Amino acid sequence: LASLALPRFLNTVSLSKATEALANMGALKDALDRCRAAGSNTYVGCTITSFDITDPNLVVTRKFNYVISGLTTTGWVITASLVGGAAADTIIFTYSDAAGLVRTMGAGVFANLK
Repeated sequence: LASLALPRFLNTVSLSKATEALANMGALKDALDRCRAAGSNTYVGCTITSFDITDPNLVVTRKFNYVISGLTTTGWVITASLVGGAAADTIIFTYSDAAGLVRTMGAGVFANLK
């Protein structure tokens, strides 16, 4: 019975940790959109330190580290990596104007997150 319950419990714990990342990544996405609207209609040059929100990397009790990369005129990538987790324990938001979507992908302990 424990062999059935333990994996389900661990999956629930991983998903509960993911709620912090998803909330912060949503705030970063909104800040990127405001940065683009305030600038030259591009995401290039937008940084966490230039946003009108508190950098989630400065929160001492955070469960994730956040990186914004792949900034182009029409898109970006936000990666949240679990503090103290394996290198693969990440959640990634990818946005492209061309595709018109935000894609969420989990890896490692967050592989079930879609």
